[in-house]
Amino acid sequence: MGSEHLSSCNSGKNMNNKNSKGRFFALFPNNHEIVLYAYAAMSVVLLGQYHYWSAYLGGVSLSSGEWLNRIVYYYDGMKLLRMNPFGLGHSGWWYAQTSIQSALYNVRQIHNWVLQLAMDAGIVPAMLLAACVLMVVFHKKSTLRSKLLVLLIFGHSLIDYSLAFLPITYIAVLTLPIGRTARIVNRKSTIAITVTCASMLLVLLWLGTATLLSFIGKDIAATKLYPVYTEAMEKIIIKESDPEEALIWADRILALNPYVYDAYDVKARVYASKGLCSEAVEMKHEVIQISRMHGSDYDELLMYIHFALIDADANGNIHESRALVDLALSIPSVLDAVNATLNPLAYKIRHQPTLYLSEESHRFLRYLHEYIDQLHNAGTRLGDA
Repeated sequence: MGSEHLSSCNSGKNMNNKNSKGRFFALFPNNHEIVLYAYAAMSVVLLGQYHYWSAYLGGVSLSSGEWLNRIVYYYDGMKLLRMNPFGLGHSGWWYAQTSIQSALYNVRQIHNWVLQLAMDAGIVPAMLLAACVLMVVFHKKSTLRSKLLVLLIFGHSLIDYSLAFLPITYIAVLTLPIGRTARIVNRKSTIAITVTCASMLLVLLWLGTATLLSFIGKDIAATKLYPVYTEAMEKIIIKESDPEEALIWADRILALNPYVYDAYDVKARVYASKGLCSEAVEMKHEVIQISRMHGSDYDELLMYIHFALIDADANGNIHESRALVDLALSIPSVLDAVNATLNPLAYKIRHQPTLYLSEESHRFLRYLHEYIDQLHNAGTRLGDA
């Protein structure tokens, strides 16, 4: 009896030790997983990616350019989110960033998936994402491995766009403490799930085909399949040699998205080639409202103003001449205003703004100052600067 009791106690003790050991080693991979991890590590080394990782890890410093870039992105992203709390739609950040940026950059992803989601879809989906993370972390059914995994993915998503990759998103979804018990699935629910999945597959196939067509250079076919494919339209107007066709495509883009400065730029160039200088000035002025960091755009605007002034003077249109001169003389103040809104890190990150005018533009402005008094006389002709 005593020996049986002792054996039972020892058995219980061994079971407790086994459970404790199991809980301890639950954090570590099984034998077959060790092989997979070793294979992945060897692949990284053999492919030479260790150069990337050593540079990446060695550059984890707030003084490094990459991290300074991210600080500027987040600062501007929060500004854009305050202006659009319910989101800008897919790729909204990509197109709207130039209108509010406080430094020079051009990035498709803001390198913070929570902020990216908020800017694309609004603050409500971003809050739902945060709620899912909290559910995994604090739910009693969540395993320790699931908690660590979701915290790792979510933590990295705060400085990059990990969840933009579907495999990582699927892994994160698998950590949710749902669907762990068997459920009775009837015929109706099976049909509903099948129809939903098939519909999603068709949508993905549709969008994926349009993307593939654009990737291989069939942009017109891509826009026929997906009529609101702005990026494919941008590629079309940049390559389009027919001015009339370029105008049609530019108007089509701007009807969908008023933030595409390439469309305004193409219209300005087409109007200038046709001798419609006032229209060219109007379009180029739209460009600098959206893209403010390039001095060359201001130089080009002043060039169009010069040509428009010559036309206005030739036609005796004094009111238009005065408006054009006022616009030209305001350009230095505009540049000063943009400089005043720059982030303190603007000249410390990888790309820096060029907020200055060429010598030719300065000569033109000096010319306007010299003749500003004569412009008030109806008979004054500006001539060539």
